[in-house]
Amino acid sequence: MIPTIHQAILLGFKRIYIPPIEISLFAQAADVELIRMPDMPSLLSHLAGKTSLFDDDLTLLQPEILYEDTEKIPHVCFSAIRGHEEAKRALLLAAAGGHHVLMSGPPGCGKSLLANAFHTILPDLAHDEILEVYSIYQMAKQARSLSERPPFRSPHHSSSEGAIIGGGRYPKPGEISLAHRGVLFLDELGHFPRRVIDTLRQPLESGFAVVNRVEGSDQFPATINLIAATNPCPCGYYGSHEKYCTCGDKVRLKYMQKITGPIIDRVDFVLEMKNQGVLAQSTATTSEELRELTAAARDRQRIRYGANYTNAIVPIKLFEEKTHFTSAQLAKIETVSFQEKLSSRSTIKILRLARTISDVAGDDQVTDTAVDEALQWKISASRTHSSLMR
Repeated sequence: MIPTIHQAILLGFKRIYIPPIEISLFAQAADVELIRMPDMPSLLSHLAGKTSLFDDDLTLLQPEILYEDTEKIPHVCFSAIRGHEEAKRALLLAAAGGHHVLMSGPPGCGKSLLANAFHTILPDLAHDEILEVYSIYQMAKQARSLSERPPFRSPHHSSSEGAIIGGGRYPKPGEISLAHRGVLFLDELGHFPRRVIDTLRQPLESGFAVVNRVEGSDQFPATINLIAATNPCPCGYYGSHEKYCTCGDKVRLKYMQKITGPIIDRVDFVLEMKNQGVLAQSTATTSEELRELTAAARDRQRIRYGANYTNAIVPIKLFEEKTHFTSAQLAKIETVSFQEKLSSRSTIKILRLARTISDVAGDDQVTDTAVDEALQWKISASRTHSSLMR
């Protein structure tokens, strides 16, 4: 019922007749009259003009909504993670602009720890986002409390294509839609079937998961931050200085070739992680401080685009209308993209990432410093992926 009412409001209905259910969730819906009816005879009588709803006091709209503070998922504060400054910077930018991250490195280097901490720097959901996420869980018949915190989903690598994207005789949202407005963490990405990984292509770019069936197609929201982690080979120690890799070249390449070029094109940060001596390093900035930066950056994006878009997912036409680069900046990006043999999609990713970097810095215009940093991130991603495939 909640997804149905929410969609009716989005479609512009001004008066909605509903059963006698709790509707305080919709207290902030402007210019919408929600009318509770005890039974069908009462509704028919009212529509025939025989009874007055206001005399019977059948309407209910409670102004106060009580949210639960957090989802019951254990997460790590960024202040507890030492070292990995480059990865922390990448995760901050990813949270601020809705970008995607792939971390590769040997077991125990901190990939999963950083991924679990990432959720803590995402800003709280707005009221309409809470309704949107809650509706998806209702359709999927999954439990979720009424929380302001974004969802965090971490499916096992044995999950099927249908479990990730969604499907079934009566289609239900999959894990990528259950992570809408939040995090989809794919640990041990190299263990996922290649077909499952490739199904991520379209949702990562469009923000929607499409389930095709004989009867027709169904579309579910899937605006996510993808955080993926993988070992560089099945044994995990290729390129490590601590242990020898026991994998042959063919085995290692087959393992890494599951992560195809089109997927890497859609990922903004590819990080090569190393084990670090963390005991001598000082603690980092807290998650609360980083969350303030990401919340401010996302507020700028909402104001700029006039809708709930992030830099990573905003339609390209609207992005070009609202974001301006100097001719020198565009020339530099074009030159570097040609030299590094980057695809057109990667070039657009550079523009989007540069806008996010400026948003985090609080700059109204995209700065040359932001362009330089965005170029370095994308060049690093391309070269890291190439080195893993050799």
